[in-house]
Amino acid sequence: MGSSEDLKNKSHFDKKMRQALILSLIDLICCCTPMGIAALIFLWLASNENEPDKQQKKISHALSANYIGFFIGFIFQYIYLLPYYLLFLKN
Repeated sequence: MGSSEDLKNKSHFDKKMRQALILSLIDLICCCTPMGIAALIFLWLASNENEPDKQQKKISHALSANYIGFFIGFIFQYIYLLPYYLLFLKN
């Protein structure tokens, strides 16, 4: 009887999983490789999970790892590039 609701929940999980996977790959390639790998591991664990609550929690952990990776990548790139910007502006 609850098949419509189950299908809706599955669609929501698939959308969140796809969003987290895209962010993980961007994080892995562009920002912070270790956090991208951690997020991919969380997504792999979530895809093997049978209980929706545990699956949602692991997807949430993956998204958190992605956001932390983006922040770390932004900070390190800013610190790395700041001297070049300062030298360029001085000359």
